Amino acid sequence: MTVPNRTRLIPSWPEDEPDSAVRPTPAPLYFDQELGAWVLTSYADIYAGFHNPALSPGSTKKDKQVGPIDPESHRQLRESTRKALTREKIEEWESDLRPKAAAATATLSTYAPVDLLSSYAIPVCLSLAETVTSVPHGEVPLLFEAAQAVSVSAAEPHDSDLSEKGILADQFLKKHFKSFPEGLGDSTFVAITQTIPRLLSNIWYALTQVPSQWKLLHDRPELVELSLAELIRCSGFLRIIGRHATADTQIGDVCIPKGDKLIFRLATAHHDPRRYPRPNELFVDRTAKGILSFGAGAHSCVAAGLIRMVLASLTVALVVRFSKIEIARPVVWRGGSTFRSPESLWVRLQAS
Repeated sequence: MTVPNRTRLIPSWPEDEPDSAVRPTPAPLYFDQELGAWVLTSYADIYAGFHNPALSPGSTKKDKQVGPIDPESHRQLRESTRKALTREKIEEWESDLRPKAAAATATLSTYAPVDLLSSYAIPVCLSLAETVTSVPHGEVPLLFEAAQAVSVSAAEPHDSDLSEKGILADQFLKKHFKSFPEGLGDSTFVAITQTIPRLLSNIWYALTQVPSQWKLLHDRPELVELSLAELIRCSGFLRIIGRHATADTQIGDVCIPKGDKLIFRLATAHHDPRRYPRPNELFVDRTAKGILSFGAGAHSCVAAGLIRMVLASLTVALVVRFSKIEIARPVVWRGGSTFRSPESLWVRLQAS
């Protein structure tokens, strides 16, 4: 059971909501006069958009202008992040995280409902953030509060009050992490303590809706890593992202003028039947390659390896210990037009 967040989303596509009974249907690229942007919904169009060098990251807000990205600065930032998040470092963090996650699941009650966010995902991710960024334990609560403000403002960029608080919080975090190497600073702390727990809550919510798939993972936990793409695809966490055209360009048969905005509806593209047969169903053994949540091409997420590692580690620990999961309390959705996730995820767990 879910309880919708009554705040109007801008832009609003109810069918993109993670708990919508009506699933989205991709349509040809079109220009939305009210939003002042081209809207892309099909997998093929968005995939082409990600690989189009004339399209740069931009705001989804109608009147907000975004300056051009310096290619060399962008390249240097990505390279420094790669160096900080090497496969060897991620494997080192994984070896530390897996036993912590397993130990944390041992504290979860099977007699009363538990909130998987506050009782499991967030505490474990906070511990990981301390390890990765070397933040002193005593500073974590204040940094967590600031990271939360940044995350909330990113989830709904159309709310000016949230945006103002997010800017102040972002400045605070950048000042605190200014001496840290790129890739291990404020953005990493926000990703580990905010984005990953919220994405996990969406993934676990999706699994509660299909008990047979949770049981399959319980019986075959080795499938978890292979199922991550499918779980992310069905989670509906990232709804839209923005782009702007730095030059006249073309996507399919449509010419996009320089300076125009574009909105990629990722939640809809992830239900494109031309890419995913039976797109509205969750199959943990589906080979769902090429999901768009981590971007693609020159703007792909450099931290994707770290994110996947944490998603797999915490999910494996859960499915190994518990053979059954069900929603215990109505889910209230938080966030906005960009991200949507449960405010809390109260469930009943049945041990193996």
